[in-house]
Amino acid sequence: MDQLADVTRAIYRARHIFILGGALANLALSTFEGKRAVDRVISALVLIAPPLLLAAFLTDPEQGIHSSAPWLSLGQYTLFGAAVLLAGRQLRNR
Repeated sequence: MDQLADVTRAIYRARHIFILGGALANLALSTFEGKRAVDRVISALVLIAPPLLLAAFLTDPEQGIHSSAPWLSLGQYTLFGAAVLLAGRQLRNR
């Protein structure tokens, strides 16, 4: 890591934090037992996100800070979608 430029090192760190966020989402939903279709969609989105974020970790740093980062965007949007669906489900159950 000492040979890497500061920008590349920062990108690796940021992508690493995003992977940890995906793992935390999986851990948080590990006791989640849903029977409805929306629950299955939430679980699927949370399961899909970490591989996408891992792909971003492996491919995006070499492209630099000005890259479009498609894997990162897709991974973040899947986690965001899961969070919105989960929040909507919780509000609806009140």
